[in-house]
Amino acid sequence: MKTVIQNSCLVFALLLFAGCGGGPSDEALFAEANATNVQRAATLYCVFQGQHAWVGPKDEAELIEFAKTLPADKLKLIGVTGSVEEVLKGRDGQPLKYRFAIKATPRDNPKPIVFESSATEGKYQVGFTASVMKEVDQAEYDRLLGGSGDEDLPVDPQRGKG
Repeated sequence: MKTVIQNSCLVFALLLFAGCGGGPSDEALFAEANATNVQRAATLYCVFQGQHAWVGPKDEAELIEFAKTLPADKLKLIGVTGSVEEVLKGRDGQPLKYRFAIKATPRDNPKPIVFESSATEGKYQVGFTASVMKEVDQAEYDRLLGGSGDEDLPVDPQRGKG
């Protein structure tokens, strides 16, 4: 299971840009993996990494500019159907926070890269490399946001579940 999760970023990049599949099962897979804006932002970040020697964008502007270069059908698979800027907001409509320029290959443990700005019912959504999202409490949020970016995923995640 861990290998599957760790390699999902690479699979996303390959499916997005290789043009394979395209059937309902691929669309369902992408919809499940990109159900929230945090997940969509993490996927965009991972696709950026895949095209930039596995290093994330230096800032949000670079992520937005990159996302706007992606074909509309690929953005739709990720769940971006409107403006990229709207996808880069949390459940409360506030801008997301990021750990920029994080290096993570598909073989690395998932690293925290995208964070909601405020909690909903005491929980924050945090997006990791490998297109994994986890809901965490304030203490875990502070630890992940304030760390070096080399933290392992706090628990064995199930895609899309907190």
